[in-house]
Parts: sequence; structure tokens; C-alpha cells
Amino acid sequence: MGRRILTAGFVIVWITIWVDGTLGAGLVDIDQAHEFGVYATRISQVLDRRVATEAQDEPVGIELAQARSKAGEVKLLIRTNFLPFVDPNHPEGGVLVGMIRKAFEYAGYEPVLEFSGWEADGTHFRRVNVLYPYDRSKEAEYLFSAPIVNIVAHAYRHRDSNLSVGNVADLAGRRVCASQGFLAQTIFALGSSTEIDPVEGDLVSCFQGLLDGEHDIVLAERGIGELYVNELAIESWLAASQDAIDLGSLYAVMPRFSPYSTVMMHDLNKALTKMRQSGELGELLNADKRRRSAFVDDNPIPRSEVTSPREAESPETDGSRAPKGATM
Repeated sequence: MGRRILTAGFVIVWITIWVDGTLGAGLVDIDQAHEFGVYATRISQVLDRRVATEAQDEPVGIELAQARSKAGEVKLLIRTNFLPFVDPNHPEGGVLVGMIRKAFEYAGYEPVLEFSGWEADGTHFRRVNVLYPYDRSKEAEYLFSAPIVNIVAHAYRHRDSNLSVGNVADLAGRRVCASQGFLAQTIFALGSSTEIDPVEGDLVSCFQGLLDGEHDIVLAERGIGELYVNELAIESWLAASQDAIDLGSLYAVMPRFSPYSTVMMHDLNKALTKMRQSGELGELLNADKRRRSAFVDDNPIPRSEVTSPREAESPETDGSRAPKGATM
């Protein structure tokens, strides 16, 4: 069957904001998350605490003045192969990159986007790595911003499968189909690329593979995932996880050795806090959701894109197959 590869803007992510620094605590209620005013009222706690802490250590006097006067341009080194969180075809590089870009602009910097990956320009003092999970092994060399977004997803399985997915650990040993960003976050959360058998794809090809028995799980944002399922008329063959799966947070990262990083990190966190308080962060997310929804409405998915499911074979149990050990 000919499978249509969807455009970058058509691969969907669901993001929520950390409200507490403890993993898994204080997330925006998934059932309320479509009301983006929630973002405007609840993103503050982590950012406010981080800015308050940094204010005590903020460079003062000549050091601060010199650092800011020389830090006009800041290079945003954006990781590649990370759809849909990062999108080179989007005017802002993707909504999350756009948030960081605007924050730096409000702080008086001139951000320059470079889709090149981690530390592509290791000699540039005024550089920021965007967007990466927190890595304790890098803490001695790099500063991490306050958590910018928390990534969650819903897991879709075949209705006849007896798999139970309640958290990221339940994905271990499974054939998981999703976009680049979801797979990368899942692998990082599990701690190894050998823990899952990852398959990169758009939602149409992922759902087809799920029906054909090629995948065990499809990860997607629930609202858009349900839209695809309904458009393709395959709802009777699938089941979705009731709870969101926490895949961890994303951060902006700067080298500690740079004489500008401390000031830049303070300015970034402070600007993000102001954007939250004004409601701009919520509106940016809301506008991106409207854009993606309009694309779906304007480009309906033909039901012929997915063929009828094959006869379901006896589903494998959780312990019946060892991980395949595929690497990224």
C-alpha cells in the first residue's frame, strides 16, 4: 500500500509544563490541558524559584555590564532529527524553539538559529544548546535552564493485545513507532537505545504497522491521535492508554566555561517568567495548536490511507519476547 509521509507540521506532540521540580509531580491536568490558560497560571513556580535563586548569584557591577555589552548575538544550536519538538521548516524552528528565541529577544539579545546539533560550534562563547533533557553526567560542564516543557504521550495498541502501558518502563522490549522526538525522549528516559525496538514514522504509517502487527505501540498526542484514528475509521481496532506517559523535560543548555553563560541563563529564565506572567507562553502554544488543527481540517486524511487490519494473531505476552536491541 502506498503510504503518505506527512509534512513536519503534521506530526504532533503534546506538551505540558513543569510546575514542580520533582519528576512526575505537579503536571498540568491532561484533561484540562486544551485550555491553554492553564499554562499562563501554572508555569511560574519552577521558573520563579530558579530566577529567585539566580538573582542571589547574579554578576554585579563591571562584570555584569561587560558581559551584557558583549553578548549581543547568541547562537542557538538546535538539535536535528527531533520532530515534532524542533522543525527546521517552521518559521520559528518549531514552537518550543520560538519560545526560547523570543525570550532572548526580550532580554536584549540577537538569537541566531543554527540547526546543527549539540555543541556544533564549540568555540562560540555565546551559544545555547536547544532542546535537551537533563543529563547529570554533563552538569559539571554545562548549565541547565529551568525545565521549559515536559513531554507526555499516549500509547496506542491493538485491541487484541494484552499489553499494559502505564509508564515509560512498560515500553521496554517493545516495538515502538513514533516521531523522532518521541523516540529520542523514550530512549533517554529508559536509559538505553537497546531497551526498545524503535521505528520512526508518521501517524498514518505507524497506525498501519500497528494494525499489521509490525509494531506493539504507537506514541502520539491523545487529541490528535484520536483525530487520526477517527479519520481513518480504525477506532474499533485500537485501544489507547488512559493515562499520559511521562517522557521527561526539555531544557536549554549552556557551557559553564563561557564568561557569558551565567548572565545569559539568568536573562533567559527571567524572560521566560515574564512571558508566562503575561500569558504569552500560553498563547504561543495555543496558536501552534490552532495551526496544527487547521492543517488537519484543511487536509482530511483519506480512509484509504490505511488498509483493513489483518487477522489478529495471538498477542504476545509481556514476557514472551526479549528486546531486539535496535540502536538509534
